[in-house]
Amino acid sequence: MSHEFRTPLSTSVMFLQTLLEISNEPTQQRLIKIVSCQLEFLLSLVGDMLDIKMIEKGVFEPKLENFNPKETLDFIGLMFSE
Repeated sequence: MSHEFRTPLSTSVMFLQTLLEISNEPTQQRLIKIVSCQLEFLLSLVGDMLDIKMIEKGVFEPKLENFNPKETLDFIGLMFSE
């Protein structure tokens, strides 16, 4: 089930990143960043839901990940911007 959710979301994020690279208009870039940010958040939620399912099945293995507080705050600010 995970691929049915993750693949379209990941593809959309990659498409928006490419669009951001070729866009020269600041307003367009800002809007692309907002949509991309929202999709990344949704992708993260899907991953969390799948992790919960793995915990319930007893097969979850935790892994260490880097955490950057500034990146997280920038992400939250972008999510709630216009």
